[in-house]
Formats: sequence, structure tokens, C-alpha cells
Amino acid sequence: MTDEEFAQLTQDYIAATEARLALIRADIPATPEARIVYREVAEREWQLGQAWDAELNRPSAD
Repeated sequence: MTDEEFAQLTQDYIAATEARLALIRADIPATPEARIVYREVAEREWQLGQAWDAELNRPSAD
């Protein structure tokens, strides 16, 4: 992964985390629809976090 790709992944991960936190702060009633949206946002954040962590902990080619 290039430095630019890692920077984009980092920005995407930050944006996903901010989206999840915004849903929490919005204090939306816990309807079934809201739970689905939250679950989708949290899943996206988790996936990006896994990719970010894997890249960060990948052995260097040096």
C-alpha cells in the first residue's frame, strides 16, 4: 500500500468513526430502522479499522 493509499484509508477510518459518534450524539430513538443504520455504520468503521490495523502492523519491506 502506498503512503497515499494509507493516508486515504486513515481518513476513511476517521470519517467512519465520526459518523458513528454523530449517530450516538444525535440521540435518535432506538427504532428498528435506526438500529440498522447504526449497525451498518459501525460495521463499516470496524472493517476500515481492521484494514488500517493490518496495514499498520504489516512487516516493512526494508
